Amino acid sequence: MGQAFANGGMVLVMSIWDDYAVNMLWLDAPFPTDLPTTNPGVVRGTCSVDSGKPQDVEKNTPGATVIYSNIKVGPIGSTFSGVAAPGGGPPAGGSSTSTKPVTSTTTKPVTSSTTTKPVTTTTTTAKPVTTTTTTKPVTTTTTTSSAPPAGSCAAKYAQCGGDASFKGPKCCQAGSTCKYSNAYYSQCL
Repeated sequence: MGQAFANGGMVLVMSIWDDYAVNMLWLDAPFPTDLPTTNPGVVRGTCSVDSGKPQDVEKNTPGATVIYSNIKVGPIGSTFSGVAAPGGGPPAGGSSTSTKPVTSTTTKPVTSSTTTKPVTTTTTTAKPVTTTTTTKPVTTTTTTSSAPPAGSCAAKYAQCGGDASFKGPKCCQAGSTCKYSNAYYSQCL
């Protein structure tokens, strides 16, 4: 499994189905049936080697359905809360919720896939660009009336004017002057 994850991930497939080849014995009964049950790994559960026959399953549960819910994906221990249960099992008092269970009433596999792609962030540092305009003169507005309090004026390099929607300060703190750039923007320089 580890190698499969390293090769790009895996797909979780859940379904309700019959096993005509070996009656699902590989899941929860002694399997392979021709080996002694004393061999390691042969006993896989408590079901009998006579169980799981598709004919019996289909006859006894013809309208079988399944609901897959509370499925969570994440590193071990990250999809629940609580304290680990004795013996290393899932945490006691853990909780999980599901907003939309997946329901299947067919014998076709239900497939769910999650792919995580790395996110690449590129930072570009722009070089300063100097533009010289000779077609329009730059207008400087200087107010010679009594100066407003220093705290209510814009700091150097801040906006100090613009169209009627601009509600900020319209003056600059000492050491800079409000320079008109266009009808929407003036800056303290």
